[in-house]
This record gives sequence, C-alpha cells and structure tokens, in this order.
Amino acid sequence: MPCYTPPPTTEMINAHGYMTLGQFEAVLCGIFTAIEGDSTDVSDCLDDLDWSEIGVDRNILEKWWENHKAKDEQHKEVINI
Repeated sequence: MPCYTPPPTTEMINAHGYMTLGQFEAVLCGIFTAIEGDSTDVSDCLDDLDWSEIGVDRNILEKWWENHKAKDEQHKEVINI
C-alpha cells in the first residue's frame, strides 16, 4: 500500500539515531520511574516544561504515563516480579 511506511531497519536506526516507538516509550518509562523513585512527583517536573513550545498537550503525556504504569504492573504480575 502506498500509505504504508515500513519501520526503519536496525541499520537505519543505528546510522541515523532513530528510536522505535517501543524504544522511546522504554526510555521515557525509565526516566519517569527514576524521577518517582527519588520521591519526586512526575507532574512537578512536567510543571517546568514549556508545553506550548513542545507542541504536545500535557494531558496526553500524563494519561500515557498512567496507562503505561498500569500495563507495567499487569506485566510484572504475569511474570511474578
């Protein structure tokens, strides 16, 4: 299909520094988890960002984080961590 763009190959990612969506989510999850591990609320850190410059609705990110943490907890229960 002409509207389909295949994901980048590993060689393309390594050559251009691209991350897949899964890799990006894993990095963001790691950062947010570290922030929360330091007894800091992620929303306090998000307060310091210029959301109009970023161009993303803060609520979208907060909802993603809430859902992502829930999925992580479910996954941990399945693999008994």
